Amino acid sequence: LREGLEVTLIVSIAAAFLKRNGQSTRAMFAAVGVAILVCVGVGVGLNILSEDLPQAQQEMLETIIGVVAVAFVTTMVIWMNRNAGRLQGELEHEAEEAVTRGGSMALVVMAFLAVLKEGFELSVFLLAAAQNSHGSRWPAVVGGVSGIAVAIAVGVAIYYGGLKLNLNRFFRITAGFLV
Repeated sequence: LREGLEVTLIVSIAAAFLKRNGQSTRAMFAAVGVAILVCVGVGVGLNILSEDLPQAQQEMLETIIGVVAVAFVTTMVIWMNRNAGRLQGELEHEAEEAVTRGGSMALVVMAFLAVLKEGFELSVFLLAAAQNSHGSRWPAVVGGVSGIAVAIAVGVAIYYGGLKLNLNRFFRITAGFLV
């Protein structure tokens, strides 16, 4: 949910900015789709790689993935605690600067890179959760898909202006769950 919300905030703010300035969002959403496909490919590739390794290397890869996941969560929690309160304003300001400097293509690239970064993190998180499930991996997959679906719904509501979210409070509460 949290990773998905970070992405949907960036994408919905960029899309709303483009729409407000009379520019098409088609290229941005196409770039988001490509980034999602790349992230799914990375996740599937990591899963296949981990299953094809001998037991010792498989355990080493699981350890590395677990450590990377912990590092991602830790840095994300620290960064969000410092920046959540001013995140939306900063994103809108950066979107305006990007369009001024590089046109709408700058926002397309920004959305693509944001989805790619968060998607890679999500791939690592889901793989770590699936590897530690000691049985069926489906609960981790269902949990991940459910969180992404809720995040997309929240992003759509923010885009259409129907939802106001206290980002500082939300990220502070979710940080406790992540830790």
